[in-house]
Amino acid sequence: QGGVMLEILHEFETLLKRFNAQQLEWYADDEQLKASMQEAVDFKRYALLKHSIALEHVVRGSEEGVLEHVKATPIADFKERSEVLRLRSGVLDFPWQPVCDCQQEDVRLNQHLEVWQASMLWECLLGLKDAVKSVRFANTVLADYTSTELRLANMRMGHSGACIVAGLLENNKSVTSVVLPGNDIGPAGVIALAKAISGVTGLVELDLSDNLIRGDEAMKHI
Repeated sequence: QGGVMLEILHEFETLLKRFNAQQLEWYADDEQLKASMQEAVDFKRYALLKHSIALEHVVRGSEEGVLEHVKATPIADFKERSEVLRLRSGVLDFPWQPVCDCQQEDVRLNQHLEVWQASMLWECLLGLKDAVKSVRFANTVLADYTSTELRLANMRMGHSGACIVAGLLENNKSVTSVVLPGNDIGPAGVIALAKAISGVTGLVELDLSDNLIRGDEAMKHI
């Protein structure tokens, strides 16, 4: 896991050395003892979180650079939701902190994301829908991204945009219309959309016309 476990063990050793350096009188103070015990419990919880995030990236085959970021992040930083989302998603250059703090109304997704990364982003944004007013990506602006109708015609969003839309569909199971004609979506993008749409039970309208749909594999998923 890119040396993440060794780094965790090193941080535990540092914590134990600090606790061992305290005099017995320090632990005789009930408040000090209570605080140190709580710190140890929290430290273990965040260490397990760090390990699980590293393991997720190993299973997914994420880039080595992502694991390096997980490894280099101190265990104590995993108490911050924005940092957990940044590392778990592997989207390191997204403004997680201002978004989580509800300080950014207009969000731009400039990254080329895998569907699972886009899904994680949308999960966060949908939880902050009262603060985030619009989401921009691949020549597209979504102001009402919680709507049951997703209509984005002739945006030429391409594969990267299709992956972002697929991530949204994985988080919006109440959508009834998906209208995406004229978006230069190829077979891989169509397959990603089809997999996301398969979890939508109330879909009554689907339009993927005027896209780059070729091959039996893409047609099979549709």
